[in-house]
Amino acid sequence: MLDAGCGPGFVSTDLAEQGVHVLASDGDQKSLDVLDARRQERGLSNIRAYPACDVLELPEFEPNPTVAYMRWLLCYLGVEKTETLFRNLSRYPGIRLLIHDFINYRSARLVPSSEAVQLVIGGFYREMKDADIGFALPAILERCGFKITWKRIVTLAAAPNDLEWSWPDEFFRLHIPRLKNSEPFSEAFFRDWNLAAENPGAFFCAWPVLQLVAVKR
Repeated sequence: MLDAGCGPGFVSTDLAEQGVHVLASDGDQKSLDVLDARRQERGLSNIRAYPACDVLELPEFEPNPTVAYMRWLLCYLGVEKTETLFRNLSRYPGIRLLIHDFINYRSARLVPSSEAVQLVIGGFYREMKDADIGFALPAILERCGFKITWKRIVTLAAAPNDLEWSWPDEFFRLHIPRLKNSEPFSEAFFRDWNLAAENPGAFFCAWPVLQLVAVKR
């Protein structure tokens, strides 16, 4: 299985522990270093990580991957590069694509409403090439000779006392400091977010995610 845009390798190592042979690729060498440390710590010999490179410049894989997994990768590529990637992967006979990416990103909302939270969501939206890439994926896959065999849209609404609240909470706390030009509204964001966390009537509707399985015709 190819884990394209593997990041620090959480999926790669989890699958390798289940006996899957993983080909891991990412454009960030620091993430690949974290993956390598995780691989060594767990004694996994069935992960092969390639040197950091652009996902459109992946080497010829040996053995040929039968599955390519892409999570929150295509939104950073945009339509044109996503189509190039799919055409590159289509050279592997019968390959299946497992895709997990955003759709209707700016629909995410905090209740009670917060202007600062919406500004942060808008900031993340602008950092991606196409944060709504999910809308374009069926047509791109069709053009590249893939047939969608399964799909669903995953939505999440979490209240502060729900276990699921920890996902957006950890995401915002980790990534807002890295968000470009976030200083003017980050303080207001965390003020409103922390108030919501103490409000039993509050909830957060997260950005929807489109999940697809597509097979090369």
